[in-house]
Amino acid sequence: NYQLLCFPLLKELKSPGTEMDQRMTIINLFTDHPATVNESYVEHMEMSGSFAFWLLVAGFCALVHAVFPFLFETTGSRIITRLHGRMVSNRIRKATPVSSLHQALDSAAL
Repeated sequence: NYQLLCFPLLKELKSPGTEMDQRMTIINLFTDHPATVNESYVEHMEMSGSFAFWLLVAGFCALVHAVFPFLFETTGSRIITRLHGRMVSNRIRKATPVSSLHQALDSAAL
């Protein structure tokens, strides 16, 4: 089936199991990853939204800098350095096993 080949998530959700199992699988899609970085879903959404905002700002500055090299000479790199500090250097991550569903979603995103 073409849909099941292209969308591993559908295959996972259509697998045998009770409706409650499937509901929990869907809930886990929204909570598993945030838990690995010690955040709730809402906390993770706020953090990711903040990153998205600053990445857009950095991208805009880089675009302006490409046309006008005398503007925003270090702004983009400073924003990226600050974001790296927030995401990588100052974050505590829990070691958790990765489900087959998350592996499929990650590989589909590539």
